Amino acid sequence: MSQTFEPQTEYKKLHPSSPLFILVDAIIKIIFPLVITYFLGGTSYLKEGWVIGIIAFLASIGTVAQYWFYHYWLEPDRIVIKSGIIFKSLRQVPYERIQNINIKNTILHQLFKVATVQIESASGSKPEAVIRVISLTQVKELQNAIKQKTKDISVTKDVTSDHLDSNQHASLPLYQITKADITRYGCIHWQALVPLAAVFGFAMQTDSMRERMTNFILSMVFYIRNYTALEGKLLNGIILVILLLIAAWLVSMVIAHLKLHGFTLTKNEHKLHAEMGLLTRITADIPIKRIQLIRIRESFMHRLFKRQTLTMETAGGVTQQTGIVMRWLVPLAKPEDISPLINKIEAKINLADMNWQNLSVKAWRRLFKKTSALNLCIIAILCLSWTTQAAWLLLTVPLWYGYARTWARHAAYAFDDHMIAYRSGVLFRNTSIVKINKIQTIRLLESPFDRRNHHGSLVVDTAGSNIALHHISIPYLEKDQLLKLHNQLTHQVSQSTFVW
Repeated sequence: MSQTFEPQTEYKKLHPSSPLFILVDAIIKIIFPLVITYFLGGTSYLKEGWVIGIIAFLASIGTVAQYWFYHYWLEPDRIVIKSGIIFKSLRQVPYERIQNINIKNTILHQLFKVATVQIESASGSKPEAVIRVISLTQVKELQNAIKQKTKDISVTKDVTSDHLDSNQHASLPLYQITKADITRYGCIHWQALVPLAAVFGFAMQTDSMRERMTNFILSMVFYIRNYTALEGKLLNGIILVILLLIAAWLVSMVIAHLKLHGFTLTKNEHKLHAEMGLLTRITADIPIKRIQLIRIRESFMHRLFKRQTLTMETAGGVTQQTGIVMRWLVPLAKPEDISPLINKIEAKINLADMNWQNLSVKAWRRLFKKTSALNLCIIAILCLSWTTQAAWLLLTVPLWYGYARTWARHAAYAFDDHMIAYRSGVLFRNTSIVKINKIQTIRLLESPFDRRNHHGSLVVDTAGSNIALHHISIPYLEKDQLLKLHNQLTHQVSQSTFVW
């Protein structure tokens, strides 16, 4: 930047241990995958090892440079952050724009008495700043500076103390996860499958690793055959798959306990405070006014364990790739506890009293035709490009019919003076809830097939909408029903005060 900005107060540097944490982060994100590639027999230039050495050297230089050239200072009305060597950056964040401060505290952080701080505003897909890392004294100073300017900002508890302040101490937890529910969460989500699948896929990229993996699988099948005295290769292969799934299940439970240990949600005035983690402790405060959408998730495994998950979307759109996020309101709870919890967070939302309305009576037919057309195209392509045996997939037509019928029977919407909700799904069922004063736009959609059937769709957007996830997008509404809903929502939104 051409503009110069001199601090009115003494600038502050990162903690002397900061290069270590930055280097560890670089190792995890860059160097570690390259090392894995090297040992798995990666490309020729990696086999020589010099590329990894150069990258490690540059990463080391970068960590020290970031420590020396990263400064911040606190002005009366803002925090100013200056960084960069060749490309310099100067960021000024007014205190009133700060919506949230998240704090990450791993075992290594605790050893050096430091923390990573993330500052979020209500806009942008990235945090306003991620300060990696500063002392706990500096964290407290930053918290106090923000608290003194406004009462509406959300700030995490003082990590330098083992006790909550008087206001936080007076508030009782809305929800505390039990160890049994953490174990159930691990059983439901199978988090170990993602990294294991990634490692397996990565290993299959080289001939040497494919051979090693094949030999390993054959040796395991041979061992199982000797142990069980079963001769069938197929049967022994099935046993091996079951054992691997059990191992992944157990690892998923361990991951769940490390991640969700001590998950507690409390409400204090106009914000929610959440904290969790065993080895890595994460604390975050979520201003209630910042919550744009509440989502109830229920998979087949959720129903098997008679549990549901409650998540949220907030303004700003910070993701796990760009910062520290807290998306859960409740990782796992009984279905009968979800509605009272939502009502405690948002007093005007009461799902128990909602009048759910079904979609058009033709909805299942529309979905069945759409599903059939898609599946028939896939089967035809498989028959032409692979084998005519794919025609046997036509026997699954009753399943398509059953899916369409079940989806239409479950799909419904509800609205009142304060919110609109929409639920759908078969194996994975979701219910999305949006308050009227959070609605930014209301869209009516109509395809050629909709016009033929006198149907239409209504879509509601908020500041935190993620179209990749379940949201308020209600299809297959009769034209009269659609226009009536649209007019009522439009009137309600025009009469309400938008809350960011």
